[in-house]
Amino acid sequence: MAPHHWMPVGADEFVTMDAKRAYTGDHSPAVQLGRTEARGIQQAGLAVRKGKAYTGRVVLAGPAGTVVKVNLVWGKADGDKQTAVVTIAGTGYKKYPLRFVAQADTDDARIQIVAQGRARCTLGAASLMPADNIQGFRAEGDRGAEAAALGRLPLAGGNFVSGHEWRNAVGDIDQRPPIMDPVWHAVQPNDVGTDEFMTLCRLLDVDAYITVNAGFGDAWSAAQLVEYVNGAATTRWAAGARPMAIRNRTNVKLWGVGNEPWGDWQLGHTSVEQFELKHDQFAKAMHKVDPTIKLIAAEPCRTPWRAPSKPSASTARSFPTICRWPIGAATCWRTAWTTLTCSASTTTRRAISAWTSRPARRFQPDPSR
Repeated sequence: MAPHHWMPVGADEFVTMDAKRAYTGDHSPAVQLGRTEARGIQQAGLAVRKGKAYTGRVVLAGPAGTVVKVNLVWGKADGDKQTAVVTIAGTGYKKYPLRFVAQADTDDARIQIVAQGRARCTLGAASLMPADNIQGFRAEGDRGAEAAALGRLPLAGGNFVSGHEWRNAVGDIDQRPPIMDPVWHAVQPNDVGTDEFMTLCRLLDVDAYITVNAGFGDAWSAAQLVEYVNGAATTRWAAGARPMAIRNRTNVKLWGVGNEPWGDWQLGHTSVEQFELKHDQFAKAMHKVDPTIKLIAAEPCRTPWRAPSKPSASTARSFPTICRWPIGAATCWRTAWTTLTCSASTTTRRAISAWTSRPARRFQPDPSR
């Protein structure tokens, strides 16, 4: 069961969206409290397991002294819950830690954030994860990825990248603006961005492969992302990066320019002649930041869209490819890349083929990191 939408606790009219004092994005939910009933918001559809600990945080704003109760509810009886009591310490937004231990197994637990009084309380953000998470990733997810024998991990994958703004997914996780993803028409919280991706690659000890937005994106933004990931600490974007970004910087060498640009379903779709110009702009800008990176250009796999027979100087420095989806693959993590270009030497093609097929290194979590 997937998590449900956040819903009001109490009458709908007492929960409004505050656009003037939003914690992040366009607005934040504000609750007009009542003296005789608990009001707030809740989300159901959470999976919890008996005896398992869960930790998180809530970001709140309201009058100092306002008492807010955060409930983790796993059943229908009055006692089927655990409560964390938070006392708001000031009028501005502040983060408060949460910790629960579930006392039953259910896939439909819910978290409630409620309070009573005469004041108005605004919720900036809420997060809850298993306490045994590894730097924000579920332990069983890391083990599953390690068992998949990955040699490298892609970001961002598929059509999603053509509408992705990477700057929305860096910095303080709680203050990243949630957006409506224009590709899949779903809310994207931006909780996993470049820094978290590099953390996962480091935990799994695999190589990173980053695709830049060549759909609605531009060459300038792609070059800034290369600088953010690979730049020296003295460069503008690296110097302005959060400590996590600096700690995770691993000098990524393999970069993709766009996703399936031949498809008319792709945001920013153009003719092959126009995409050649776009690719050249991207290649020039990205190589100016880091001349050592290797670029992956797009090659068609299902349509008459064809790459130019005489690539330009910038295009010739890239490896034209297609993406091959293995039959029965459970996730796109198993995507393999096959070079098709005659502009790459036989030695180069063999080297890339060997690189893409090698097994992942073993997962060795370091508790100190």
